[in-house]
Amino acid sequence: MNHHAKHMEQMSQRLQERNAHIEQRMVQQQERLRSRLAQQQERLSKQLANVEAQLNGQLNTKQEKIVGAALELLREVGLNNLTLRDIAKRLNIQAPALYWHFKSKEVLIDYMAEAILHQGFADAQPRQNGESWQNWLTKQMGTLRQAMLAYPDGARVVAGAHPTIATTMSVTFEQALQSLTTDGLSLEDAAVIALTATNYTVGYVIEEQSSPSPEELAHIELDSFFARYPLTAKLLDEVFTRKTSRKDNFSAGLARIIQ
Repeated sequence: MNHHAKHMEQMSQRLQERNAHIEQRMVQQQERLRSRLAQQQERLSKQLANVEAQLNGQLNTKQEKIVGAALELLREVGLNNLTLRDIAKRLNIQAPALYWHFKSKEVLIDYMAEAILHQGFADAQPRQNGESWQNWLTKQMGTLRQAMLAYPDGARVVAGAHPTIATTMSVTFEQALQSLTTDGLSLEDAAVIALTATNYTVGYVIEEQSSPSPEELAHIELDSFFARYPLTAKLLDEVFTRKTSRKDNFSAGLARIIQ
């Protein structure tokens, strides 16, 4: 073999080796791309599953833990002092990680509202045959009040909840419409009564949970206050004389709506 032929053979061999190396790199790159694509698809599938679950009012295990921690802190510090940082600290995770499960604090609060309502209405039943709608709705509003009172600022949490997330409220409202219309009321009348009773109950508990405590009232000069408002003083005197409770006052107001 002459020198030229040998040189050509070496060049051909180097070219084959180079092509083999390039092909190997391309295969490796394709494998990496396929792996990344699979990871992205998996993340996207999880995100879509989370969105779909949230739209259906469902939570996965991690989301349930977050809501549970948030409710624990709500009992301890109230709504005004509830922060995502403290919730994350309670769970030993970084605060930004919470946004993977809930896109905002407002959405998390919606799910807290659903948890509060779900716990409160766990044993609630539709109106039974022979039971008046007045009696049934009175019990429902009593259940709603107790559910919100179970947590500090529970009424404020529930008041602004989105109905597609706080689905228990939607379910109980539908039950109210069914219970009232099957007892002879029109759909329009049933809606007005149910909404008015619900708004009254939520508003009453907001006031109940935010009114001054006896300790705070002790620092107020009540004599001069009552001197300016004699009818209010007389009313409160009669209330304290009868020793009516907040529950009694709530029931008396509700009875004006549900007649």
